[in-house]
Amino acid sequence: MNFFKYVVFGIFTLISLTNYSYAIDKQVDSKKSNNSTTKTPENNKNKKITEKPAEETITDKKVDLSNQAKERVNLLLKNLSDNLNKQNNLYDYFSLLVNDCIALEYTTAWVLGGNYKKFTASQRQKYTELGRDYLIFAYGNMLAYYYKQYNFEIKDVVKRSERNYEVTVLITAKPKDKTDDSAKVSIPSIWVLSYSAQQNRFFILDMVINNISLLQVQRASFADQIKKVNGNYDEFIVQLSKKVDDLKSKGFRR
Repeated sequence: MNFFKYVVFGIFTLISLTNYSYAIDKQVDSKKSNNSTTKTPENNKNKKITEKPAEETITDKKVDLSNQAKERVNLLLKNLSDNLNKQNNLYDYFSLLVNDCIALEYTTAWVLGGNYKKFTASQRQKYTELGRDYLIFAYGNMLAYYYKQYNFEIKDVVKRSERNYEVTVLITAKPKDKTDDSAKVSIPSIWVLSYSAQQNRFFILDMVINNISLLQVQRASFADQIKKVNGNYDEFIVQLSKKVDDLKSKGFRR
């Protein structure tokens, strides 16, 4: 069960669901009127992970986009599998995933809690850039590595609010041989998604494994790191930069 131990303390993506949709649409508006502070690889600027557009638009609470939410997760897992099988550049894939599928500015701000409001504009810019690479190399790396050793099976989807959906994905170890019964034990993971009416697509907000929110874990971890440097935000950013550099040097495990 080491997979779940390591994933919980360092994986993708992902809480307060009532605020997610508003924050995402606000982020979209901000990007339309201002230049984003997040650096994007040149070859990924205009790319998107192809998905079937949501046929409905949110006009009232009766609209149900459960199938589209489920398809979103299914497509992401399929694209990951294809990239692994083709030995493609995983940095490019996860850069594309983060740029296209995650509400980056909101997510990175949320895990800092009240500390984010105390950051200067310069500190926020550096932190958001580091947060993007941290997502790619820490969360993405583990997801890619363990995806090859575990089966991910989409089971169902639940509509939690007007725009928020939870897609349940069972994670089961791939049996090493016929006598290996580890595959009999499955642990549910929940992918929390929110629909953006303006972009007519879903964003990934969180992943919950065995009732543990990965965003909550990351939030607690960052709070502890800030406490260790006595609230010195510049030093926190320096330490985070060193961590990101260390992850980059190790590359992606296959």
